[in-house]
Parts: sequence; C-alpha cells; structure tokens
Amino acid sequence: VTEFGDTLFIVLRKRPLIFLHYYHHAAVLVYAIHSGSGHNATGRVFMMMNLFAHALMYTYFAVKAKQVNVPRWVAMAVTTVQTIQMLAGVAVSIFVWWAMRARAWKCQQSTANLYLAFFLYATFAVLFVQFFCRTYLKPREKEAKKMD
Repeated sequence: VTEFGDTLFIVLRKRPLIFLHYYHHAAVLVYAIHSGSGHNATGRVFMMMNLFAHALMYTYFAVKAKQVNVPRWVAMAVTTVQTIQMLAGVAVSIFVWWAMRARAWKCQQSTANLYLAFFLYATFAVLFVQFFCRTYLKPREKEAKKMD
C-alpha cells in the first residue's frame, strides 16, 4: 500500500499516470496479499529487489522534484534497474519452480503463487522494456522536428 505514495505525488503534481504505473501497483498489491497469506519463500528475494529498485527510483524522483537537472543517463539507469528487477523475478520464479519440480526440494512456496509471480514479473518485464524503448530509444519529437 505504501507504494501508492508515488502515485499520490504524480496525481498531486498533475502528471499523467501511464498504464505501466497503475497496472504494476495494482498487481503488486494483489500479489503481496496473496503471498503474505502463505509466507512464500520467494517473498524475501522479491522484497529485497523491490527495496533496491525503489530506493534508487525515489531518490531520483526526490532530486527531480527539487528541480535539479539530472542527466538523461540517470533516468535510463533507473529504468534499467527496474527492468532487470522484473527479469530477475522471472528467473527466480523459474528457478523455484525447477527446484520444486525437478529436484523435489522442500520449499515453502505454493504453486499458484509461483505461477502468479511468473505471470506478473513476465508482464512487468514486457511493459518495462516497452517503456524503455518508447522513452529512451525512439527519437524525441523535438529532435525529430529539428531534423526535418
């Protein structure tokens, strides 16, 4: 629920909310509730990845809110870390599935929650890659007009 804090700041600053933002936060809320009930093994890994990515992201937002001119590569780095987090979530889900199925290791992890984690992290990864490409790889409108 605390992750909705950045949504509040975006709304108060009258900035548009993109699909990635509200889908990510709504899905994470559902996943967190589902995971909390089972004390799933993947939870600690996912929480640590999330803490690291959000610490970078909120630091970036705080600096930008102070109207400090931050180089574009910093924003790209933050988005890259977020994308890596999502890909790592997919990898962790696959590894735990393999450990439970192929190795029959005992693991406090429900199959339903594991499939949910895989689905969410996979969709997040696709959305973050799309966001990165759209935001940083497509020519900016101003630059495209200058070239014409």
